[in-house]
Amino acid sequence: IKLDWDSCVHKPKPPPFTVRVKKGTNLARILEMAADKIKCYRFSTQYFPKPLGHYVTSICDIQQNKELNYFWLIYERRGKLTPTGIDNFKPKHRATITFRYQFVKSHS
Repeated sequence: IKLDWDSCVHKPKPPPFTVRVKKGTNLARILEMAADKIKCYRFSTQYFPKPLGHYVTSICDIQQNKELNYFWLIYERRGKLTPTGIDNFKPKHRATITFRYQFVKSHS
């Protein structure tokens, strides 16, 4: 997994974290493993009913900012957004997951 953000965040990005897990391991567990090894991967979540589940609200002490529409989004291969939160998403073999802090255009 890796973390990414644009110039709105004034801190260096941590190195990507690679881990081998059993098939079917959810992204919440993988992120916990990264947080145990690299301090910057520590995170907090908010729970939403299924299918979303736990949604990441901060990583590396970078909180989502609802007023400015900056949120943590999760991408799998080729820039595709994950369809669920971290407890319901199970990455495929050799997947690279990116948590990206970015501006999200408002739908209002």
